[in-house]
Amino acid sequence: MHTDTGTEWGLALALLTAVSALFITLRLLGHAFIVWEFELLIVYVPTTLCLVAFMLKRRTTFSSGDEDGKSHEATG
Repeated sequence: MHTDTGTEWGLALALLTAVSALFITLRLLGHAFIVWEFELLIVYVPTTLCLVAFMLKRRTTFSSGDEDGKSHEATG
């Protein structure tokens, strides 16, 4: 059974954000061990894409829910 609640996207975003923060810290301290272009494509682009997917997932989750908990199905 697969429930697509967005939790997986949130965990992936947290992991990618931690890795990005590590690489930014290393770069600011002058201890970067890979070239900037590679770091950009391998670390920051996936983090950004994951953030966009997470935000879209959350937006669709919130917009599909109703405030009062009732469905919009026709009765009759």
